[in-house]
Amino acid sequence: MIEATLAWVLVAGWRLAVAIGEIVVLVVLFNAVHTQFHLLAPGLERRRWFRTARRRHELHHDADVNFMVGDHFWDRVFGTFREATPPAEVLRA
Repeated sequence: MIEATLAWVLVAGWRLAVAIGEIVVLVVLFNAVHTQFHLLAPGLERRRWFRTARRRHELHHDADVNFMVGDHFWDRVFGTFREATPPAEVLRA
């Protein structure tokens, strides 16, 4: 009985450590991307996905929309998603 309990604790401890590690990595990535949104010359600006995400994030500061940074699944579920319009130079192209 003691060996089975000890084995469960060791396995759960390993899984818990992995889960905590994943959470830490996601928080670090979230903060890195979110910080890039607010920089004048972000390194990610050359990426189209980043420019789109940045425009969506700018809407978040003007209205109660687009609460998520990377994936807007829950914004769509709760009706808080609003698509950002492309900049004028993209519309003319």
